[in-house]
Amino acid sequence: MVVDLPSGMGRPATARERLSSSVTSEAADSESDATSDDSDAFLPTKHRRPRREEVASSSSEETVIHNSIRYSPLCGMDITPSVQQLLSTMSAMVTTQYAEQHGTGCEWTAGETKLLLDYYQQYFSQIGPMKKFKNKKAMFAKIAANITEAVGVPETGNQCCSRYKTVMRRKRSAAAHNNKSGNSPCDVPFEDDIAKIRWLDDSLEPEELRDSSGIVSIKRPPSQASTSQSSTSQASRNQELTSQGSTSQELTSTTKEPEPKKPKLSASRMLEMNHFFGEMSKIQEEKEKKRTELEIERRKRHEERQEQERIRQEKAKQHEEKMRLLSRFLRLDNE
Repeated sequence: MVVDLPSGMGRPATARERLSSSVTSEAADSESDATSDDSDAFLPTKHRRPRREEVASSSSEETVIHNSIRYSPLCGMDITPSVQQLLSTMSAMVTTQYAEQHGTGCEWTAGETKLLLDYYQQYFSQIGPMKKFKNKKAMFAKIAANITEAVGVPETGNQCCSRYKTVMRRKRSAAAHNNKSGNSPCDVPFEDDIAKIRWLDDSLEPEELRDSSGIVSIKRPPSQASTSQSSTSQASRNQELTSQGSTSQELTSTTKEPEPKKPKLSASRMLEMNHFFGEMSKIQEEKEKKRTELEIERRKRHEERQEQERIRQEKAKQHEEKMRLLSRFLRLDNE
């Protein structure tokens, strides 16, 4: 920072540096005080802090405020643009820190909450790997920045997340109240916006899960209304059975409990079984084909052996005939 001292050109360099550092620290302290007081303008009236009473300065040093920066005119110096930018940055940091520390007590209006739900509905499908937001924390940070830019009230990601959870909790409590018989119905806050978000959420737990082994039903504990209804129906059924007497015994003997149904095979299981049976049929056909080929070859070999045996027998007969004729010829010669 450059300091112009018209009346102190003859002073040594160390004295000028000490004077400039003291003036800079005094200006920074004054600016932080001013910005901390101005940060309350972003908060509602009931959450603003009481302004500190300014202490009257001595008559020897007169303080002048110019562009929210306090400096002493006795020094005869001006604030450079770099220092002005530094002070504005510090002001923004102080405002943000105050909003994070003291902004949790701010009340959300209906418009801000509706804007939060609209942004949630818009950004919910963009959460996940290879998408815009890695997780919900990053999404709520973006929503907080959008709300701050649109409304002008500084909000944080944690505040938006807490507000969303509060709205969902109130919705669940109101729905549970309306589901109970005898209660007067109450309004569900932001019901339409929550319904839109609920249809976007694909992480709802299904009633049944299908896998390769069949259908696995999820057992849920029955509600109080269902248990009360079941108990009343059971009591009425018992009364009817006792009033009927012998006829009820005959009916109970004749009517048996239905056998539990076997779980149906899923489509994927059926495809796997069809593929398995198809492969097995192909293997069986190949085995049958090889068996027939071997049978044909065996028959051919048997026929060839039979033919050779027939030829051998014919040759043997011919040989015997020759020998018989030869013996007769020799016998005649001897006579």
